[in-house]
Amino acid sequence: MTCALGKFPYSSRGGLLGQFCDFLDKCLKKDQTERWSVKPLLNHEFIQRYCGDQAATPSPGTRQTAEDPDDGSKEQAAVDSIVQKVAEHYFKDAKELIKEHAYTLDDILAWLLPAMQEVKLSRFAEQIGASRSLVCAKFQEVMNDLLHDIEETYFGDAK
Repeated sequence: MTCALGKFPYSSRGGLLGQFCDFLDKCLKKDQTERWSVKPLLNHEFIQRYCGDQAATPSPGTRQTAEDPDDGSKEQAAVDSIVQKVAEHYFKDAKELIKEHAYTLDDILAWLLPAMQEVKLSRFAEQIGASRSLVCAKFQEVMNDLLHDIEETYFGDAK
């Protein structure tokens, strides 16, 4: 914060500014449903008051997202990368659940469903600054493929 403000965010006698403490509280909430995402944090009173002109100005060498014609493809590539890593993680965890805990295909499906809740996917999209519809569509596609791969890999003999 010292770099952003050009000075310490507190006075030498009074301790930390109340607005700064509130900002940190919003940033550091353990519960993700209570934790603020980037957009509301940038609009927080502390940021607006002490860093408002800096928060609204893009860094040198970058363009506003609305002006960037490749923005959609960059967003899609970023979402694809994240979703693929999530699927790989779930595939490894599914193997452990099946081998060590005797999960059935129905158990795996029940285990995967919470990750597909629209509320969670919408929150995730907001956190990464991506389109909600893109994130939901990608997760639906990849998680359906994942379930199919798990079924073929671990339950193919049961058919």
